Amino acid sequence: MKKILPKTIVITGASKGIGLRLCERLKAQGHNVVALARSIEDKPPFFFRCDVSDFNRLQEVFGIVAGHFGVIDVVINNAGFGQSGALELIDADSIDKIVDVNLKGPVYACKCALGYMKPGSRIINISSAAAFVPMPFRTMYSVTKSAVNMLSKGLSMELEGTGIEVSALCLGDIKTDFFLHRDAVTLTSDRYGDRIKNVDDFVTSRQSAGKKADLDRTVDKIIKKTFCKKPKDMNIIGGKWKIIYIAVKFLPASVSAGIVKRIFGD
Repeated sequence: MKKILPKTIVITGASKGIGLRLCERLKAQGHNVVALARSIEDKPPFFFRCDVSDFNRLQEVFGIVAGHFGVIDVVINNAGFGQSGALELIDADSIDKIVDVNLKGPVYACKCALGYMKPGSRIINISSAAAFVPMPFRTMYSVTKSAVNMLSKGLSMELEGTGIEVSALCLGDIKTDFFLHRDAVTLTSDRYGDRIKNVDDFVTSRQSAGKKADLDRTVDKIIKKTFCKKPKDMNIIGGKWKIIYIAVKFLPASVSAGIVKRIFGD
């Protein structure tokens, strides 16, 4: 395998799960890894306490990183969280929060990083299979991840010919505690009855049954896509999700919607 020269890599949401493992793996490979998260101790130039929805703080952090290392080679926009519940019953503040973190966060990070990126640089936006598989009572999560895919595609077109590549990586269920940290809104009404609970119970049972992809294997695939020669603007990680993507794309909407409803017991 061709040796990859050390890069300056900024990773958001780096305090746990995929973000933390990416930091560990890439640092072990000799890269300058800069970790951003709300819950880490601020130790520039490698660790920054940072909320990705705070544009001014992100602008400050990227400026410090570029000033120290001279360039930013890779940004991995990993920060994000899940949300469950009926849209009608989720309060406006919760909707604002998931849009701020899952969508504005990657937008702001791209905007702040690009001024310090040169030909050969990469932006990797961690997305989800939920971007192309609509799920009942996961609407806002799907909305934000769909938007991340469009961000990646649009930005990739804007940067055509500059040597800066942008990719969205759509992941499925991974063996992390991501599910435990979701914003779970369990309120219901006569309109929804037990449907919200039934879907949540089904998803919880999948977590308990361990029907999730291995974290280390997933991180290996993310790193491989990050350094691949010709990245696509969207990549789906996992054979099962590639098949589902094709089914959703080419089957009539009524048929694919019916399949999703049966899968989630709705």
